[in-house]
Amino acid sequence: MIQGDCKVRSPALLLLLAGCGLAGDWQATAGAGFGAYHPVTFGAPAGTAQAGIGPRFVLNAAIGRQIGQHLAVEGTWTYQDGDFELSSGGTKTAFDASAQAAHSDVLGYLRRRSSRWRPFIVAGAGVKFYVGSETPAERPLSQFGSFRQGTDSRALLLFGGGMEWNHSIRWALRLELCDYTTPFPTGVIVPAEGAKLGGWLHDFVAVIGITIR
Repeated sequence: MIQGDCKVRSPALLLLLAGCGLAGDWQATAGAGFGAYHPVTFGAPAGTAQAGIGPRFVLNAAIGRQIGQHLAVEGTWTYQDGDFELSSGGTKTAFDASAQAAHSDVLGYLRRRSSRWRPFIVAGAGVKFYVGSETPAERPLSQFGSFRQGTDSRALLLFGGGMEWNHSIRWALRLELCDYTTPFPTGVIVPAEGAKLGGWLHDFVAVIGITIR
């Protein structure tokens, strides 16, 4: 009778343990930090101006899964405050704005899961939404460009790295440094007629987060 009970219950126990093992592969991260954009040059007949977005705070949240000892995949949402800006010859004008991004990332860890310190590299792609929230009005530096209210969606590429410190099997601290790169959002930071811009918009972001598994 006892042996029969064991034969019936053992498969159920194995399924339960397998489920717990799979659940342990999932992780969620929430973080906060700071982002700074590298401006792009607007070249116009009147001269040149720097166009970009002001440095400001960043919030993000991610959910993902560890794969083996050295890989993880995550889906991430990032919010970054920061006004649209134009500056030239000591004059600057700004426009209330923010940006949000949704992206899928792959993390490659250089050490095994059991290591206390785990350096990693990260690469990802997605979409970034540049949102102008102010009512447009006449502003200085209109010979170089202007601002628009609304949203400009741009393809996003990111690359970076960081360090994870495992406090326990359940949670860890993460420091991440990434370059978020998109084509310049000319739908909301609009070059003046005849003005030319050079390069993509780079956003250098540093975030400290807590990971729960």
